[in-house]
Amino acid sequence: MEHLESVVNHPAVVAVVEHPLVKENWESLSEAIMKCFGYARDEINHLLDPFDAFQICLITIAAVFVFGIIKKILTFIWEEGIFTPIRRGLWEALKKTPCVKKKIAKEIAKNRESFRKHALKLRENPTFKLPDRGMNPRTIEQRIDKWSDRDSKFWKDGKISGCVYYEENEELKDLQD
Repeated sequence: MEHLESVVNHPAVVAVVEHPLVKENWESLSEAIMKCFGYARDEINHLLDPFDAFQICLITIAAVFVFGIIKKILTFIWEEGIFTPIRRGLWEALKKTPCVKKKIAKEIAKNRESFRKHALKLRENPTFKLPDRGMNPRTIEQRIDKWSDRDSKFWKDGKISGCVYYEENEELKDLQD
């Protein structure tokens, strides 16, 4: 009800209703509008005359369903653009062709190798497997401390993403309080 009041009281509606031509001819305007609705009603009744009530209900449900699908399609086209889905579909089909699939695999392998080499440059004494002989606890502790110092440098320079929970950092303690 509030929505209806806001529409009726909208300045544009008030300006039209208060316009002198509309005020003078309100009776004839309302009669003309009712006449148009009457014609529309008669035409719809004539079109639906051969159908019974159940068929009219089914037609209405089907029409609402079809218009809903059309609305979704038009909304999608409006938001995505007409060419985006076409390009996406072409790219997906192209990726499945043997020559493109091979090229993509080659590029991925090249990028992985480049990333691995770059990461290894930043790390000294990388460990990829457990040693044959165990280390004494002091050596392990020294190695972990060295790695921690090295990695905190990367973290402070912004080269490592993610969450860091580090008790001895005053900045983080301030943020946590």
